[in-house]
Amino acid sequence: MGETWTLLGTKLVQSGLYRTVVLIPVAVGGSEIRRWAVGGDLNGAMQATIRAAAAHYTITGVLLDQGAADSALRTPEAQYRSDLASLIDSLHAAGVRAPFFITRCSVGGENWTPDNPIARAQASLADDQRGIFDGPDTDRDVTPLDRYDGYHFSASGQEKYTDAWIPLLRAHPGDGEEMHAP
Repeated sequence: MGETWTLLGTKLVQSGLYRTVVLIPVAVGGSEIRRWAVGGDLNGAMQATIRAAAAHYTITGVLLDQGAADSALRTPEAQYRSDLASLIDSLHAAGVRAPFFITRCSVGGENWTPDNPIARAQASLADDQRGIFDGPDTDRDVTPLDRYDGYHFSASGQEKYTDAWIPLLRAHPGDGEEMHAP
């Protein structure tokens, strides 16, 4: 049903925020946050990808959109927070100094409610002093009518999501001319 990152790149150029956008996706759909934390099976690949990209580009932002799988699996709040902090710390260890944005993304499972452990953990890590910012709140702003299967964004959801990024990235543009999103 499409994907949002290319649409976001196009909108960033059209908005005048960037002249060029290079997307460096580091993603495995449906993966749990623990797999991205230090010691997880995806952390090393993520670090290697980021280091390789940094050899050629200035990383100006890291955009994280993850959480539905953990919500559906009922990952405890403290565990999610710890694993997400570990992921962020591992990127800092890999030399990433760009703003880090955490999308509120916890819609998952049949018994989902807006106040849930994943959403609380995601919100708790925003820290302007450390360069960690709230991304779009897809739990609130992308309605069930904007999701084609209860989780993934339809065309209207993709539009809402990408439109929500522009003011956030304008407020914290990072350095350089390229934007990178895992």
